[in-house]
Amino acid sequence: MAELQALKDIPYAIQSGRLIVRKQVFKHLEEVANKNVQPQSLKSICKLLQITLPRYADRKSTNIVDKFVKTLLKSQPSSIPFLIKTISDVAESYKTVHSTRAVAHICYAAFSWSCHVAHTVFSGHGNGVADTQTLVKFKFFNFYLCTVI
Repeated sequence: MAELQALKDIPYAIQSGRLIVRKQVFKHLEEVANKNVQPQSLKSICKLLQITLPRYADRKSTNIVDKFVKTLLKSQPSSIPFLIKTISDVAESYKTVHSTRAVAHICYAAFSWSCHVAHTVFSGHGNGVADTQTLVKFKFFNFYLCTVI
């Protein structure tokens, strides 16, 4: 429960336009993720990642999030279902949107996350069949949106 309290102010800080604040937020999230985290906290962290997609347009910010996803998967393999749910939510929300450069950028970031998840799943972590089927479905859609423009 202590993690949930520590994560309370992060949704506001994660939307900051300053790179330094973004780095601090993800450094704090890495510290939380490296501890023994409850499933509810992992779910909250993965849901927070979705906020960054339309907001973080510059390469440095997207690299911070991408690096965090790798760290989260390495330290908390139990976050795989929550990340897959986040990726599927992104794909579903952009399913009916006309593809533009901005949408392609968002889907590219989600596609990158899905590649990290797939690598972790195929390395022997997670529920292989269920996770893989859901992931492949949304990886294809994200890839399609990235290449349409």
